[in-house]
Amino acid sequence: ELLRQGVADVREAGFEVANIDAILLGKPSALSQHLPGMVDNLARALKVSNDNVTLKITSGSAFGQSAEAESITAVATALLLPVDSNT
Repeated sequence: ELLRQGVADVREAGFEVANIDAILLGKPSALSQHLPGMVDNLARALKVSNDNVTLKITSGSAFGQSAEAESITAVATALLLPVDSNT
């Protein structure tokens, strides 16, 4: 729900999400089976096609997260474009 509200706020400001590139830092072995569903859910919430969502999973070791860590960290960048006023 928080993401949907963020998308609504972006739209109200005159922009729309064009695409998103995200990295999940966690246990790839535990998360990889959920990747297609996460992409579907993100695309639906962002109101973009699945092709406009890039989601990668990596261990957090490069960012100081231990191999035993039970947490998941997400880092994402979104491209915002002005809303076409003709639609």
